[in-house]
Amino acid sequence: MTIGVFVVDDHPLFRAGVRLATEDIEDLEVVGEAESAEEAVRALVHERVRADVVLMDVQMPDASGISVVAAITAAQHLGTEGPRVLMMSMSDDDDMVVAALPTVARKGAVFSPAVAARMGSYFSVVHELARDGGLGS
Repeated sequence: MTIGVFVVDDHPLFRAGVRLATEDIEDLEVVGEAESAEEAVRALVHERVRADVVLMDVQMPDASGISVVAAITAAQHLGTEGPRVLMMSMSDDDDMVVAALPTVARKGAVFSPAVAARMGSYFSVVHELARDGGLGS
């Protein structure tokens, strides 16, 4: 199964780097790209470009990547599953981006080390509270 990737980023060198990084990977194919939120919505919602994963920059010059995700989600038709979205702010590790793409395409989740640590702390506290009867008692 080939994973179709749609890249949304305002930096042409980043988009070119993703294309280059995925070129030799048999299971990944860049199916489209956009340099603005408006272009992304036009391609993914109105033109219905089929992608399994959208690699989305959080900060676009014309709108946030989050607004693009909201538009994609709102436009999903009944019975069809939309693309998974991998939000990013900046990464200098091509291998990490490529590894994250298949993970997200397979319904996995990828978090930065800082976010993962915060989530771990949060769930540890919740678990301790539940164990000690501090939740809902």
